[in-house]
Parts: sequence; C-alpha cells; structure tokens
Amino acid sequence: LVISYGGKRILLSGCAHNGMLSILDAFRDKYGTAPDVAISGFHLMKSTKYTDEEYREIVDIGKELKKYPTFFFTCHCTGEPAYEIMKFTMGEQLQYVHSGEIVACDFFETVKEK
Repeated sequence: LVISYGGKRILLSGCAHNGMLSILDAFRDKYGTAPDVAISGFHLMKSTKYTDEEYREIVDIGKELKKYPTFFFTCHCTGEPAYEIMKFTMGEQLQYVHSGEIVACDFFETVKEK
C-alpha cells in the first residue's frame, strides 16, 4: 500500500515476508524512485538466539536498507533484538514503533497516543 501525503510517498507493508529489499525493488520499478518513508515489519523475529549467519544477514539487510533515501519505521514481526542489530548500522534512519503509537506523517516522528 502506498500513501501519497504532502508530496511524499509512504510505503506500508504489514510483514515483509518476501523481504523488504524485494519490496523496495518493486516500489522502485513501479514509481521510479524509493519511498520517502517505509513502515513494515521485517519478518526477522525468532524465539531463539540468532546464529552467527543470521546475525550477519541482519547486518547486511541493514546495510542495504541504509543505501535507500528512505526513513524506516519497523514494528510487528521484526522483533527488538533484530531492530537493535539493524539500528547500529542504520542509525537515525530506522525507528521502532509499538502498538499505541502514532506516526505523524507531517514531520515523520512517533508520538505516544494519550
């Protein structure tokens, strides 16, 4: 789902089962550019500790996402451990949102709903 708001394109994806990078490629194919904002779970949550290979894969995904001129809000099935791994690479380009929070599209910040 793409929302056009204030001259920006916001990509919404519940859970990126096919991979966020594949979704971004499809977006670029359709619109000729990257989204300004993407809101999606990254399907990286698991109940056990990540293997070294899984850890490296999460780091690599973060490095690839960082190449996009996109601000990412992640949630749902990313899980906070994977978020923390990606946050180290992506810095301020990545934010975790939780249930009960609102993404204010006019300035792309998260605020708690009162």
